[in-house]
Amino acid sequence: MSQKKTIALLTALIILCSAPFAYRIYSLRPQNKFMTKEITAPVGDIGTAIDYVYKTVVTVKCGDVQGSGNIWRISPTYVDIITAGHVVDYEDSQDGTSAVVDNKDSQNASGAANTESAQPNAFSPCAITFHDGLVAEGRVIKYNEEKDIALIRVKRNDMKKASKEQGFEGENSFDYESVRLSKEAPLSHDDIFIMEAKTGTASVGTIESVDEFIPDFNMNMIYCLCDVDPGMSGSGLFDNKGHYLGILLGGSDEGCVCLGTDNISFRAK
Repeated sequence: MSQKKTIALLTALIILCSAPFAYRIYSLRPQNKFMTKEITAPVGDIGTAIDYVYKTVVTVKCGDVQGSGNIWRISPTYVDIITAGHVVDYEDSQDGTSAVVDNKDSQNASGAANTESAQPNAFSPCAITFHDGLVAEGRVIKYNEEKDIALIRVKRNDMKKASKEQGFEGENSFDYESVRLSKEAPLSHDDIFIMEAKTGTASVGTIESVDEFIPDFNMNMIYCLCDVDPGMSGSGLFDNKGHYLGILLGGSDEGCVCLGTDNISFRAK
């Protein structure tokens, strides 16, 4: 066999052997092409921003608890949902011991998702309702009790199966988007809105403080003058350009408090 043929054969073998690994890396990596649009004009527009982000909004139901959430990232094989930690239904593991929860960062240095997760029986499965009405089962894969946040993963194969059972056209009909994080820190008096997943309506308001200590949560949070209702926990906080600023964790008649994206982490201290 000639040297050229030998090199060609070895090259083909390398490509053939590496293809499954390359696809696995690709399938686990979140895809930026699925991110929601942003308003690039210097002055944003709340109405347009609301139209841009509605495809990221979901309803989360875990056991008897219901809240809201947003699509955090999308890959070819899964969709991850971020929501409030108190929305998910925590359970003990089957052996009676406390469930072990993975608190590593949700992404590694390359941007690919870590595949480690909480023990399968640590949390009840969650029913995720997307903006188009599709309901699919998800599982908590990341959880930070201290910051009251959780990450739920819905597998694409489960979504495809659910779409057939519920009369949807199939996986190609999925029209979902992941949130786009703001590259700039929010400022006091910025216009913001929070979307309620069940009705698809938005509560509009302003930021009162970007770094206020909230005793009930024992951490600094974004305090907003914005009306929120029960069932909105886990909703996203957005600016007037459609950027995701944080996650709603609590509220009252006077306002609401959100965890800013700079503090969203699933790593224990």
